[in-house]
Amino acid sequence: MGGSGIASQVGVIAEATPGTALTVTNFPEFLSEGVNFQKGVLQGQGLHAGGAYNRNSRRVVSTVGAGGPLTMEHATKKFNFWWQQMLGSTPTFTQQGATTAYLGLHQPGTLDGKSFTYQKGVPQTDGTVKPFTFNGGKVSQWVFSVTDQQIAQLALTMDFWNVVTATGLAAASYPTGNELFNFSQAAIKLGGTASTTSGVIAVSGGATPTTLFKGFSLTGQNPMAADRRGLGNGGVKKEQIENGYRTLTGQLDGEFTAESETWDVMKADTTTALQLTLTGSVIASTFHNTLDIILPAVKFDTSDISINGPDIVQQSVPFTVLDDSTNAVIQVSITSTDTDAT
Repeated sequence: MGGSGIASQVGVIAEATPGTALTVTNFPEFLSEGVNFQKGVLQGQGLHAGGAYNRNSRRVVSTVGAGGPLTMEHATKKFNFWWQQMLGSTPTFTQQGATTAYLGLHQPGTLDGKSFTYQKGVPQTDGTVKPFTFNGGKVSQWVFSVTDQQIAQLALTMDFWNVVTATGLAAASYPTGNELFNFSQAAIKLGGTASTTSGVIAVSGGATPTTLFKGFSLTGQNPMAADRRGLGNGGVKKEQIENGYRTLTGQLDGEFTAESETWDVMKADTTTALQLTLTGSVIASTFHNTLDIILPAVKFDTSDISINGPDIVQQSVPFTVLDDSTNAVIQVSITSTDTDAT
């Protein structure tokens, strides 16, 4: 098994100073990843009598960097780390009763000053696992999705400063009892009124729709200046700085059940709250492993309804999440045994 992807690993840790690599301590199980070194080269093309090709001596590496995707199944433990990096949150953790359950609360904050080290262990066919350590990591795009008969997934696009191969491979360790959220645990509510009390968003009056929704996805875009290179930096970038408005968009997919629940709301461009909750196994007492996402101000952009034969009519409802100037644009709550976002 040592000569294939079965022996691979990924590890992360938040950096105290952006760009300063640390030894990774959080090892998520993953489906695929494609983070790789990127270089920019300059090739001199001066004319030289009798020469028909560019000279090897006139090529130079001018810039370095790295980036790529990571796709994971969303587990019940150690994902506070990812939501912090995705939203720029400064999460709070509140013990639930006198139990081992803690509520991690995430709302958007600045991404500036937040970064992480990422190390992947890549198995060679001879069984040697080679470490590649990337510093200065930030999440530029993320997609959370949960679909009928599927495990919830989180797909990230990440950007880094550089990579080294001299850092040793960290010993991977995985939390016990780390379960996965899945479609059967998901419940959705639409409508109601979102309000914030003591920094926590709650929705009153939301209702479970009669529409049979079969899929939910939410995409976050974090625009950032990812090419901040200058004289004296040796082609290595400085910290990626936010340089545009973030966007949150999503989509609901399901049967066309009730015109009033989505199509009429779309046509009138009415603002509605949306809440998605995935409830897992019991941690202790009445507290369950839970992932809860509240979007206080959603606009349905279209409601595509097409008749494609005798089967049940389906609909796709893309939406945009906006700032209602009262509540945080998004709130993510994770009830787990995590006591911090490491």
